[in-house]
Amino acid sequence: MKWITTAVAVILAGSGAAAEPAERDMTEVTANCVSEWPDDYSMQKYCLDRNQEGYETASAYWSTSGEGTLNIIGPSFRFCEGKWGQQWEMVAYCMQSEVDGAKEASTLLKQTPEAVGIEIYAKCKMKWDDQFSMIGYCIDRQVSAWLAMNE
Repeated sequence: MKWITTAVAVILAGSGAAAEPAERDMTEVTANCVSEWPDDYSMQKYCLDRNQEGYETASAYWSTSGEGTLNIIGPSFRFCEGKWGQQWEMVAYCMQSEVDGAKEASTLLKQTPEAVGIEIYAKCKMKWDDQFSMIGYCIDRQVSAWLAMNE
């Protein structure tokens, strides 16, 4: 499974080229925290702090991923930003799920012959496009079934 191991290694290692997350809109972030906790300043601050931590984590994913990596996983990161908007703690969680899905895909596909792995990966990639969290789940189900049928 050298092809998938190489692809996932590229996804996870990166070359250090910088990229940027979506723009953080502090007006929207603050409004969301105030709306969620209208009478509790300590919770508003907690909400803002969590958002800041999430934004820093998301920024780190972008800045530690190389250009080749971003060509592969960048669309997954943009999916997370689009899905969660200014909820940066959720964006960061989503991004981690995408990285975990890529790792899981690599590990699982090593359990099959290369031709089977390529077929499974192509099927799951076609179904889930750039969502590596779902590609990993799809591959898990397919590899488990293939292994059960070929014991």
